[in-house]
Amino acid sequence: ILLADGSKDQHPVSEAELVVRKIAALTENGQTDVKLSDIAILCRKRSSFGALEKTFQKYDLPYAIWEGKGFYQQQIISDFYNYISFLVNPSDDTALIGILRSPFFLLSDTDILTISFQPGNIFWEKLTAFAKHDSQATLIVSRLLKHKNFLQSSDLVTLLRIICEQTNYLSIIASRPQAKKEVANFEKLIQVTRNFFRQGFRNIFDYLKYLQKAIEDSAEEGQAQVSFDEDAVKIMTVHQAKGLEFKAVFIFECQSEGVNAKIKAKELQINKEFGLMAKLPAENNFSGKYMSPPIVDLHNFLETKKEEAELKRLLYVAITRAKNHLYFSATIKPRTTFHSKNFLSLLSQGLNSDFTKNEIVHSVDLEYLEQKENEETKISKPTEFLINISMDVRGEPNFKKTQNVNSKEYIINLSKIIDIQKEEIISASKVAIYNQCPTKYLLTYEYGYHELYDSYKKRSPQPQVKNSYFEFGESNEEMDSNIAIAGSFQSKSIFSPETKGKIIHALLEKNLPLEKIGTFIQKYFGAQKLEHKPDEIRTFIEIIGNEMTLFYSSDTYRTLTSATNYQNEFQVYLKEKDFYLFGIIDKVVFSERLIKIIDYKTDNIPIEGLPGRAQEYFLQLSFYALILRKLFPEKENIILQIVFTKFPDEKHMHQVEKSELDQLETFVHAMVSKIRSKDFSKNLDHCGQCHFADSRNNCIF
Repeated sequence: ILLADGSKDQHPVSEAELVVRKIAALTENGQTDVKLSDIAILCRKRSSFGALEKTFQKYDLPYAIWEGKGFYQQQIISDFYNYISFLVNPSDDTALIGILRSPFFLLSDTDILTISFQPGNIFWEKLTAFAKHDSQATLIVSRLLKHKNFLQSSDLVTLLRIICEQTNYLSIIASRPQAKKEVANFEKLIQVTRNFFRQGFRNIFDYLKYLQKAIEDSAEEGQAQVSFDEDAVKIMTVHQAKGLEFKAVFIFECQSEGVNAKIKAKELQINKEFGLMAKLPAENNFSGKYMSPPIVDLHNFLETKKEEAELKRLLYVAITRAKNHLYFSATIKPRTTFHSKNFLSLLSQGLNSDFTKNEIVHSVDLEYLEQKENEETKISKPTEFLINISMDVRGEPNFKKTQNVNSKEYIINLSKIIDIQKEEIISASKVAIYNQCPTKYLLTYEYGYHELYDSYKKRSPQPQVKNSYFEFGESNEEMDSNIAIAGSFQSKSIFSPETKGKIIHALLEKNLPLEKIGTFIQKYFGAQKLEHKPDEIRTFIEIIGNEMTLFYSSDTYRTLTSATNYQNEFQVYLKEKDFYLFGIIDKVVFSERLIKIIDYKTDNIPIEGLPGRAQEYFLQLSFYALILRKLFPEKENIILQIVFTKFPDEKHMHQVEKSELDQLETFVHAMVSKIRSKDFSKNLDHCGQCHFADSRNNCIF
């Protein structure tokens, strides 16, 4: 037991220093087989970590805080969030100032103030103006412009590493006391970023939204864990130590107490069992003594019992983490009484000691199980334990000489680090859009540019709408399949063709009868929290109802519903080398040697335009056929069928040949290879139908 003197009129050795000196005595000169990595310091509260860290740094004692929470609240995460936010939006003054003051560029507040006096509407313009006569600012502007351009041509994981390399960010944070933890957190950010984009259908804007929400809400996310085998003392809470064992355990600040749940004067509490509770002023004298009603006394009594039970459980967990050496440390003051709700009081009561002597001899009968001739017998042996009490540990710790010097020769690789993409998810929409124009694929999936461009087009009146609505992909296959499509539809109403397509697909999946369509649509808009006028939604329900009435009464619908072996919204996955093919098919009908793939389309076009439109859609269905051919090789034939819900009995079918699927497979593999090598050439022949072309059919990119 290590006891520090808490007298205010003296300057004794602090509790943390006692712990450091005892660690030095344990690990120096080979007196024991305990290494720094064999030692854990357990605390009831994370607030106790500060005193330990300060003292450990003073004596150069290596340490690691075990599984600290608040990963997304670490400064390193905010720094990179600000950096990427600025690259995406140079008008974000907060982000720019944040990275200028951070280890990326290390500008002082005086420099920031000087820049703010420069001409310009936004801080980026002020910085650019300042760079004309300041060499450091010139370097900063040049670097930011390079990184902004790089963001448009490569993946984010590679960019994060380039930013670190060119700004010496990691070199700067490596000089901090918790350098290994900071670097580990950066590596965890890299992994989080890589995993985020592996999930597919995500872009840089989604990533920033995700990171912003995590910074605001995900306080429980654990920080990166430094290697468990690292030669450093582990600092953790008692709760975090559950399931772990160490050769030596220090239980720190045993005098600290938990939260007192008793009701205090001028405090109001609501309890689900006891109701509204408060202490009341005696004789209505609000400046005098407050008295507890019996119900409050009962509540306080029960809470006290709960706290005592929890305290004992916590102490048991802490004690049983130690294998060979167990130390309790505390700071006590003169005339300390041991009646508080803390570990030290439990020790005092259990050992029947006030800790005024240098040692305690504790006698107890220990029970053992002894095995004799395949039988176990319980025996009892009297045992004595000698517990030393120290208020000082002699010696000046010196941990620098105990740290191993690694003489290993390192091979330094100065070549460029390249992140290789793999295990991407390729959908029918991606294949179709890349086939239309690789640059369109780049803008849609790599940059997520359609969101910004749609917003711009809604604010800027367009002279004409180039095409009627063109639906490619289904609403469930990916979140933006109906946005990044060949045509361009502008609507002031919230009941857009995209919404209509989603609702009709949902109705067909659930096979809802006509009388339930209105209720379903009402619930849909309620769940989407979309604002709408009653007359608008009535009109929309009528439009959907009329189209579904026509569809339900068609010969095509009767034929489809007569199938016995089928799947609606059939999800298919296929591993192809180091990427995946994925699709959600509206309906698949299986027979003995045949597969029929049915896809519903809600396009609003005249009947004479159906054949051409169906021909364009067959690529999507051929992609599904490619997957199903490999999943069901016993099926000899695959038939593709496009069903336009507005003209359900117009037949659009195609039996796909093996040569077609072989050709499509070759195209998909070549496409993935080109995407990975950033080959996004333009197909100018597609501009007349492209979402990303202006009113004169010129590519915006």
